[in-house]
Amino acid sequence: ISIISSYIGVQGSVPHQDMAIATAVLNLISSIGSSITVAISSAVWNKEVPANLERYVGDIYNATGRAEIFGSIYIARLAEPRPLIQQAYMESTRGLFLAGLIVSFGSIIAGVFARNFYLTSAHNAVEPHKIISMSKKDDDESHDHKAGW
Repeated sequence: ISIISSYIGVQGSVPHQDMAIATAVLNLISSIGSSITVAISSAVWNKEVPANLERYVGDIYNATGRAEIFGSIYIARLAEPRPLIQQAYMESTRGLFLAGLIVSFGSIIAGVFARNFYLTSAHNAVEPHKIISMSKKDDDESHDHKAGW
């Protein structure tokens, strides 16, 4: 939801000619944020799950057995005792979910302070005097031009 709101805010707050670059910059920032999130969550996952498996089922499985459980979700689903393995996985994800919840409050706070745009027939709030529309004649000419390709 926050990324859609960001798209609307960005596209409404820049001149029409800059809309493509503004959208591209927002996509870039979103991709960088996603990459950082994946890197952090992968590092936490690869550290926490094996440690919690050792804590909960270390007396039942040796290191090789725990590595097999960690390496395959199919083996993890079939391994016994399931409640202990599930507990190990749940405790490993608890910190990730808590971090995601905390970060999501930043989106809510940013949304509270965002400007409200009334676009009407103008396509952005920066150029309210410009109404960007295409007449029937312009539309026909643009289709004729494209047909020649």
